Amino acid sequence: EATFTGATSEFKVTCGTEYIRVVNNFVLNDTLKIDTGTGAILINGQRAMDKLDWQNSRFFSLAV
Repeated sequence: EATFTGATSEFKVTCGTEYIRVVNNFVLNDTLKIDTGTGAILINGQRAMDKLDWQNSRFFSLAV
């Protein structure tokens, strides 16, 4: 889960050559949750599957 400290137009997390990219007009204090187990994308607690870069993103597991 990430909380934004400023405005940005996308969020991208990478692992090697794989990445998950979410395109959205994020603003201060927006939250983004990516559930790699279910593939769910939540922005401020609301489902936002339409914001996922489906063509290029690949879900991968992150060590916690």
